[in-house]
Amino acid sequence: MSMKSSFLALAWAVACCIAAAEPAPLSFVRIKSTYGSAQHEPASLVARNAQELEELVQRHGAPAIPKPGALIADVQNHMVIGIFLGDRPSPGYGMSVQSVEQVNEQLVVTYQEYIPDKTAVHAAALMQLFEIIQTPQTRLPVVCKGLPAISIDEANRRSQSKQKTSSAS
Repeated sequence: MSMKSSFLALAWAVACCIAAAEPAPLSFVRIKSTYGSAQHEPASLVARNAQELEELVQRHGAPAIPKPGALIADVQNHMVIGIFLGDRPSPGYGMSVQSVEQVNEQLVVTYQEYIPDKTAVHAAALMQLFEIIQTPQTRLPVVCKGLPAISIDEANRRSQSKQKTSSAS
């Protein structure tokens, strides 16, 4: 094999490895995102079939979301992921799934927690943050990754900045 052929083969192998490591974004649908759950401890729950979906609904608390059949039409092609952050001391907190990506051999769900501003005044009331999403079915292991918590005001500033940037384009 010539030096040029060896170099091309090596370049191709490196390019394939880099392409495989890049995240592949996947679509997802928000089913429910709010506070108030029977799940008081932090947890990430994945439902890939009707039985697992029923378990997720039972752990979350049946009255808060529809019966399993209403969540997704086809458990063969979709799965449900519930991210529960556990108890928070007031309704000034929030959360939102930011992305779902296939990274290497994992499905990575990235979420952002929002915390009250230090100057905000909120009634003391125990809340349980959660978000439940639906995404295409996969057998890959699911990893839920939280970004550093930011204030709600900071989240609004970032959102307005993105809107200005996209409307200027």
